[in-house]
Order: sequence, then C-alpha cells, then structure tokens
Amino acid sequence: MQAQGAGVRAVEAALDTEYDRATQFCLKYGFAKVGETRFQIDDQSYPNHVPRYDLA
Repeated sequence: MQAQGAGVRAVEAALDTEYDRATQFCLKYGFAKVGETRFQIDDQSYPNHVPRYDLA
C-alpha cells in the first residue's frame, strides 16, 4: 500500500452516527470502532463514530 510506504501506521475516519451504512462498510472491511467524537457546525454538535484500520 502507498500509505504504508509513506510510514502511515493506521487510517481513521469520522462517520456520522446516523449514517449506519458507512459504519457497517468500514467494519466489514476490517476497521475497528475505536471511539467517538463530535463534529461542530456553528452551534450544532453531531456525534461521530471513529473507525480505525491498522496498516502495520
């Protein structure tokens, strides 16, 4: 993988918790759910799942 050649050890994403298809896609392809975060737009805050795929 190009990312591994560049020294990247893992890939993470932030996925809207309401978009279950994206979360299921990531889990299907080997990502692990490692946490949650919030995405802020103006005065609104949206929960996000954080999946991680270890390359090393």
